[in-house]
Amino acid sequence: IVETDMLSQNGSHVYVCARWLNLDNHYELHYLAYPAHSMRINRVVKGHRQILAEIGNLPDLRVKPFTRLALEVQGNRLRAYRNDELMLEAHDSTLVKGRIALGAVGNYSDSFYRVSVHEAGPVADGAPSLSIHQPIQRHAFYRDEEEGRIGFILSTPEPAGDLTATFVLSSERYPTYGKLIRREIPL
Repeated sequence: IVETDMLSQNGSHVYVCARWLNLDNHYELHYLAYPAHSMRINRVVKGHRQILAEIGNLPDLRVKPFTRLALEVQGNRLRAYRNDELMLEAHDSTLVKGRIALGAVGNYSDSFYRVSVHEAGPVADGAPSLSIHQPIQRHAFYRDEEEGRIGFILSTPEPAGDLTATFVLSSERYPTYGKLIRREIPL
């Protein structure tokens, strides 16, 4: 997840990019100002921009104090957020790696605040994995998320040695709040 708080002085076009190889190859959350007032998820390959998803009639980026923008890329799933609300989702597997980038096109200054990147490391090929989904209300962990506890049992069908469990606390509903909590526990 690449996320930033954004404030524009005059309704610029803003870009939050992931899997950035160069200007001609990347994924982007493109927030368009006047007259479109829309948000897009684009794939740019060899300089050709393809719209993967789009939504219109959004407020411009001059809203104070900030507008929080985030682009989540996980496998072939791309999600765009505005003020922590999921706005768009698309699927594409053209680009598999790269960096992040931010950009703006306009006549006046634009400001990016609190830029952050969250990553949950990839699972090794052939490694067993599972995802535990618990119905947890965010307010239950709001003040002391690192102190929160979720009970579960891991077991294997046969004895196994030298195993490590990697736990990543994230949220499908609010993936841009706070830091990613990750722990590795030898079993």
